[in-house]
Amino acid sequence: MAVGSGTKSTSNSGFNSSKKENKRIKIDTKTLLRVFYWLCVAATAWFAYMNIAPYAAVVKIGMMKTTSWGILRAVGMIPIINGIAAIIGASIHFIIGTILWAVIQTMEVLPLVLKRDPAFIKEVVTHSEGYSKYQEKEGDDPVLANLKRYYNAFPTLAIKQAKNLMLFAYTVDLLICITVYPPCNGGIGRLMFILTTGQWQLLNYTNLIFLAVTLFIVEFMLKLLFFIGQISYYMKRAHQ
Repeated sequence: MAVGSGTKSTSNSGFNSSKKENKRIKIDTKTLLRVFYWLCVAATAWFAYMNIAPYAAVVKIGMMKTTSWGILRAVGMIPIINGIAAIIGASIHFIIGTILWAVIQTMEVLPLVLKRDPAFIKEVVTHSEGYSKYQEKEGDDPVLANLKRYYNAFPTLAIKQAKNLMLFAYTVDLLICITVYPPCNGGIGRLMFILTTGQWQLLNYTNLIFLAVTLFIVEFMLKLLFFIGQISYYMKRAHQ
């Protein structure tokens, strides 16, 4: 009896120890994931700040070309107001640049955000499955045929338009960023000459790296955050 009790006690002790160890490991894993998530958020914020810089620079150039300097001189002569105007003037290009960047960036990541919403995807799929469509007939007026085509594609129209907006936004983003981080000296004509002749040593690889980071890093970081968030969600459900 004594020996049996000792064995049972040892077994229970080992089981409890293993249970505590597993609990400690689970807590450590969730804590590590949470820390990693917030580190990624901080990195995303830093990259976003870097991405705003080209927009602020382009806005500043545009403002310098279009601002009425006579009005600014007149404002500069008014006490108190001139100080407020100086503060606003020093940061207005960054504020406008931030707004423009936010609009462009939203259009770039919109398809990604929509596809990461299961409820939205489910609603689109369900609506598409039960959606009545018009058959195009051979004798249809071209306008009528286009209306039928538009109506038939309506359930998935939002996603299609989001993709079109993404392509437009990336084009605008590239044109803005290429003015701040030109791949070479001499403009687009010089760049085309280098690409067609294969003189790769004339390219500015530092600017190319900055250009690639500015264009794609926020989307990449957003995908990473979605990925970590999904892992956290299922880990939380698994340990409930």
